[in-house]
Amino acid sequence: MNEEPWRVHFTGSPSLDQLRRNRLLNRAQVVRQLKIPVTPKTIVVVHHPVTMLRDTTRESSALFAALSGIDGDFVFVYPNADAGSRTLIARTETFLAQHPGGRLFVNLDHRSYLSLLRHSAALVGNSSSGIIEAASVGLPVVNIGIRQKGRDHAANVLDVPASASAIRAAIAQALSPRFRKSIQHLENPYGDGRAAGKIVKLLATVPLGEKLLFKRGSMEPSQA
Repeated sequence: MNEEPWRVHFTGSPSLDQLRRNRLLNRAQVVRQLKIPVTPKTIVVVHHPVTMLRDTTRESSALFAALSGIDGDFVFVYPNADAGSRTLIARTETFLAQHPGGRLFVNLDHRSYLSLLRHSAALVGNSSSGIIEAASVGLPVVNIGIRQKGRDHAANVLDVPASASAIRAAIAQALSPRFRKSIQHLENPYGDGRAAGKIVKLLATVPLGEKLLFKRGSMEPSQA
């Protein structure tokens, strides 16, 4: 992006700091708090509208078609509030009416959500939590479609197009013991959970003079 190297610093994602600082719930605590079974078949589904598409919920058709052919215990979390979210909620409720063992949560606090991920079999959808946090808890992720396209991620993430057959195949791979074993102890490309301290240090030491205010090229003051 043509930024000067001294201006760019890698600190990692602050969302990982909570994983390092706070103790996540164990499986029994998750079950007790959320009042759901958490088993080796638990699949968390978080799918948001895709705002880059004119039809923001188009990719969800392939998701629900794929899930219909899978024997799993599904835990859905509400999508964000982008255009199309009501349609996604309605489709989820229709799916759960035909699969009564599943659950839909409107919202989960960060600690409960991360604890659920730690003890689940896989995360499916297009959430940034699959790209950022999931690697730190060794969770397989099936990342669907274009919403997270181009973002770096660890080897726990399987990118697939919005195709029912591709999603179904990726879920089967994600649930395999061999894949789960292969992604343990991954290095998370989004940091080690110490982002806040690095950010504070940078803000305290960054030069605040003219060098910060003006960039090379078009942002430099005219010398004419």
